[in-house]
Amino acid sequence: MLKIFKKYFIQNKNNKKNNSGFSIVEVVIAIAIALMFFSSIYSIIFFSNQTMHRALRKTEAVQFAQEGIEIVRTIKNVSWTDDIATLTSGTVYYPVLVGDLWTLSTISQPLINGTFTRTISIYAVNRDANDDIAVVGTDDPKTKRVVVTVSWVEKSVTNSVVLETYLTNFLNN
Repeated sequence: MLKIFKKYFIQNKNNKKNNSGFSIVEVVIAIAIALMFFSSIYSIIFFSNQTMHRALRKTEAVQFAQEGIEIVRTIKNVSWTDDIATLTSGTVYYPVLVGDLWTLSTISQPLINGTFTRTISIYAVNRDANDDIAVVGTDDPKTKRVVVTVSWVEKSVTNSVVLETYLTNFLNN
């Protein structure tokens, strides 16, 4: 057994070449592993950046939609009879600031921040025999359904946020 070990050890020692550096195969494998690692990191960062950008756009859209509801509330508080009750149900309106008062117009307005389109639709509300809001029933002239839609186009895809609320003429104005 000792003879075999000595023979093997001596043969390998005599056949041994200078292997003190890295071979080209080892370098290529190391580079390939590093490239896979860095491309994975880049993909994660790129995906996270896209997700953050979409979330930011959606947050902005929700804020503009909420502002649209507040605009209609402001108009309602000035005069329900002149400014809200006279609007055609289901028509698309655009909020417009005239002086220091808000109004609703059927004329399309420029994009908000160069990106968003905000539309407001006001619908008649029906009530049933129990005075609950219903699809079919008697028209309630003192209640309106407000639907605010904020839309934007991103990478050829139209996105939108829709907020809805009911307003009443509790001020009797």
